Amino acid sequence: MSKNDLLALPDVSVKKSKVIEYEKCKNSTPLNTLLKFNDSNCNNKKNIDKYTGKVTFIKNRLTVAIENYLTNPANFDFQTHRYLQFIHIKFTKDGKRIVEFPVAEYMEMCGLHTQQKCIDQIKKIFLSLKRVSISYSAKTVSNKKKKNNWNESFGEARLVGDFYYDKGIVYHELTNTLHKHFETSPVMSFPTFLLKIDARKNPHSFYFGTKIVEHRNMNNEKSNQNTITLKTLINSSPYFPTKDKVGKRFSQLMKEPFERDMDHLAPGIKWHYCNKKKEELKQKDIKDYKTWIELSIYFELKDYPVIKKKSL
Repeated sequence: MSKNDLLALPDVSVKKSKVIEYEKCKNSTPLNTLLKFNDSNCNNKKNIDKYTGKVTFIKNRLTVAIENYLTNPANFDFQTHRYLQFIHIKFTKDGKRIVEFPVAEYMEMCGLHTQQKCIDQIKKIFLSLKRVSISYSAKTVSNKKKKNNWNESFGEARLVGDFYYDKGIVYHELTNTLHKHFETSPVMSFPTFLLKIDARKNPHSFYFGTKIVEHRNMNNEKSNQNTITLKTLINSSPYFPTKDKVGKRFSQLMKEPFERDMDHLAPGIKWHYCNKKKEELKQKDIKDYKTWIELSIYFELKDYPVIKKKSL
């Protein structure tokens, strides 16, 4: 991730907040996958059309097709993921197909302070998303006793419709298919401090925090509601390196950045390493990569408001 891609951010510290604020936002497998998709390091290329420049990617059953990609790659970076998360929050609150919001509101929620740069960044994001189409093929559920028969699948659809900016207000239109998917998607609680994270200093914190919230929501009142595997967390960040790329520098390039960006989530999210029996582990218990990668994480979300699920 280039430092030049990010807006100048104030030094926002979550640790100064006494009460963790949450907003309701739509939540589904394709939406969650899209918020972690990054085209630059996605190896699952399904098709490359050399004549049109269109490239199709597949990530966890989500298909992402990008027009003119060979000459003008899309920019699915932290800025884009944060913007889409904000759109999810705004739609959940207002329920309108055209998501309308003042730039000042976006700046406040994301901790930004330069209005013109923010406007230019939003326009750049939208022009990139305008070339994107997505579709999702859900797994077939054979369990007839399963009460929730909601099907997350949908055919190819443009990611965004129209967009315009006028007198400090942004108008972001959802396409028919995505609007319908948003309307029928369940809701979860999202801690807004994640939007203020400075990705230049903590490139993985937003993704770790988002994945933890998704996991907590999905597993509410289950035995694993506060535990998640380390593999799941590091795989949630499109910028986290793999073992084959770091070689013997595992501690410096994997373990230490993981701990740094997890610690940055405090006090909104507290955590520690644990084993399969949920027993806390200390640093002396983690001697090498093989031990580390098989660990789980115990976490607690401060002030987390549980949303009771409704049968669809």
